[in-house]
Amino acid sequence: MHYEFVGALEVTYGNALAAGGGFHRVTTAEGAAAEVAPHTFLWYKLQSSETQTPTSDSKAITQLCLGDEQPPQEDASWTKLDKSVDRQKGRFLWFQTTQFRAPASPQAKQLLPLKEIRVVRDLKDVPEGFEHLEEPLLSCSEDGEELRTYLCFRRLGSEDLSGSKWSILNQKAGNWIDVKDLSSNKWTVAQILHHSASEIRVHIPTWKKGRDEFLSRSTCRNRVAKLGTHTNVYMSPAYPFPRKQGSMWNANMKDLQQAREQFDKYFYD
Repeated sequence: MHYEFVGALEVTYGNALAAGGGFHRVTTAEGAAAEVAPHTFLWYKLQSSETQTPTSDSKAITQLCLGDEQPPQEDASWTKLDKSVDRQKGRFLWFQTTQFRAPASPQAKQLLPLKEIRVVRDLKDVPEGFEHLEEPLLSCSEDGEELRTYLCFRRLGSEDLSGSKWSILNQKAGNWIDVKDLSSNKWTVAQILHHSASEIRVHIPTWKKGRDEFLSRSTCRNRVAKLGTHTNVYMSPAYPFPRKQGSMWNANMKDLQQAREQFDKYFYD
């Protein structure tokens, strides 16, 4: 079976990109690119492994920790990123890896690899299903206000291990999904209207007039995702009609405030 997990990390400064290609810049819970410290960005790269033929390339990152130049608790199993995630305070990101081997069953007890990393400014905003580091990265805004940045991450779960991974080809008409808009390069909420042998017709609601779009079944895989993966459903023009397939949403005051600001922008400005 095919699995994807975090296998590499990189830190960049300013407008620099992670070297080597294939890296994803760590974002906020809303999907916006985020600094982990002033002018500092964290990137992660997904690797894959066929469980029947594990190789030396299938090293998976299982733990993260913030520290200084010395390994956490003098433990040699930790590896330090070369570049600091906080150059002013000399803080580094340490991580542990393991040779990935899928558990014998989804119920087996073992520390599973990371599959996604995000940042939040407040622990109340940690997305559902994510773990987080207790120690924040501290910085100051231009007006002197203290800013806190918490790293949070999600591991491979039972859905990944059971082979029931989300697929656009398994979605029915009426289901809501995330779709990436090619013109703006941003993710938005859309509803599947119809499947044909070669295309998937979706409707993308907007604050003014929605539009329909046709997605090629053979080439759209990188443009679609499970509802809520890249979008904040509360801020979608379609809300409250979408119903998330799975667990309940957790709304907090920050989500509601952002939604209200969006409403004001489109209806009153």
